[in-house]
Amino acid sequence: MADGNVWIDVPGLQRRQKIAIPLNTTVAPTGTLRLILRQGRVEVHYAIEATDLRETRPCGTIAIGIDKGYTEVLTDSDGVHHGDDLGTILRGESDYLMVKNARRAKIRSIADKAREIGDEAKADRIKKNNLGGVKRRRRQARFEPRVRTLTFTAVHSLIDKANHVIAEDLTRTFTSRKKLGRNTNRRLAAWTKGVTAEALHSVSERRGSALTLVNAAYTSQVAPCCRILGERAGERLHCTRCGEEWQADHAAAINVLERYGDPDISLWTPYTRVRQILQERADRLRTRLPVQDSSPSGRRANHPTRATTLKEAVFSQDAENAREQRSGPVG
Repeated sequence: MADGNVWIDVPGLQRRQKIAIPLNTTVAPTGTLRLILRQGRVEVHYAIEATDLRETRPCGTIAIGIDKGYTEVLTDSDGVHHGDDLGTILRGESDYLMVKNARRAKIRSIADKAREIGDEAKADRIKKNNLGGVKRRRRQARFEPRVRTLTFTAVHSLIDKANHVIAEDLTRTFTSRKKLGRNTNRRLAAWTKGVTAEALHSVSERRGSALTLVNAAYTSQVAPCCRILGERAGERLHCTRCGEEWQADHAAAINVLERYGDPDISLWTPYTRVRQILQERADRLRTRLPVQDSSPSGRRANHPTRATTLKEAVFSQDAENAREQRSGPVG
């Protein structure tokens, strides 16, 4: 240690000569070290025990469901958004790359034409001065830490209120039926889901909160009010039975919370079977309601509703109690 910082010596290319590397820290690493040379900088990686990372900051006291968003990091089942700036960051980076890639494609076309006509010098100059990746890598090195910091901050705010988090498995990939454009795919980058999954596992473990993964099929399409498949239009979910309108991520978080402990839908239930189960449940609920008929007689279903059956049971029990009181005690 020198000047308050830790230094390490590594063997150089010349015999009996070592290279001193400052670590910019006052904590000396232990165990096996790994040195990575990246863009002229040396990174020193080493492993530490997970117990050393456990925080004294306590977690919350409730169970809560969450849904991964795109304009925000997470939305919980209380309707609270965590990490609202994610959409702005992703949109800004995506729009920048769209313009930048279009310009690079035009310059690359000029270089290819120059090479075709034999002007190798011009093509090499364009490739050297305009088609490099140094600036792109530097921008990416600034962009990714911003997303990670925002994601971990959002997960910490979630754990502040929850001691049990129910979430979908963000490591699984789903193929969309719709083909999305390149700009949209950049905004919905899969690596952001990986960062969110990493943050949920890491922060939950360090702060003592439980994390349970459930099957998230159709959670953003089921209206929590009537438990039926609604009509999705962008970020809004419309219930076709009662007419209530939901924010899709909020509805999904509520449904994710209710999937915990569902006896029929496990984590690995195929999505086709999940849809069938949801439809069967909706049909059972619908048969308990009056038949939708325009006739003035107001015809109802042939079997009694649950409320009618309960009323008859209470009436029968009251009648039995009255008969016992009139007959007097037996003995």
